[in-house]
Amino acid sequence: MHEKDMAEGLKVESLILRARAGDQTAFEDLLKGYDVLFQNLMNRFQVSLDEKEDVYQELSLVFYNAVLSYDLEQKEVTFGLYSKICMQNALITQLNRAKRKNDMVSQIEYVGEDIEKLDDGVLDPSSETVSRETLENMYKKIDQALSPFESIVWQMYLTESGNKSIAKALGKSEKSIENAIFRIKRKLRDVFSENV
Repeated sequence: MHEKDMAEGLKVESLILRARAGDQTAFEDLLKGYDVLFQNLMNRFQVSLDEKEDVYQELSLVFYNAVLSYDLEQKEVTFGLYSKICMQNALITQLNRAKRKNDMVSQIEYVGEDIEKLDDGVLDPSSETVSRETLENMYKKIDQALSPFESIVWQMYLTESGNKSIAKALGKSEKSIENAIFRIKRKLRDVFSENV
């Protein structure tokens, strides 16, 4: 780690500790320091201009929770990466929720148009609810199976980050990332084989 990076890391750590102690100025300094991250995420997820303020407020809450939950003892994941993953997951959840809501509206309209099909058993709106519950249970099992480090590696892997870029972002060797991905896949195979 370079001296500049170490100094920056100590400054962030100090701000986190002060923010946790209730220092509003420290939290605002952290927000300013990571504003580029907020903007990049909103651009990446194509947040419209009229939604930007609301989304920024929601991301600020997620960021605050990241400040509270970040493990200062570990040295594997920087606060910047940790907060980015937290906010990215929140945006993905929000998009999925909006998509489900739109899908449900579409489905309700479809059911309204073809209500007579229900009598024939052709259309079963409960099947979507069951599959959604199954998916949520699967995510919970995955979270329980993976270590925090493996979860971060897996999330980066799913965003199509290559082993090299994951290794660079986490300050690890490519070999350790390959090993982590191998362990993750083995654990996930076990999780899925239990569900078969």
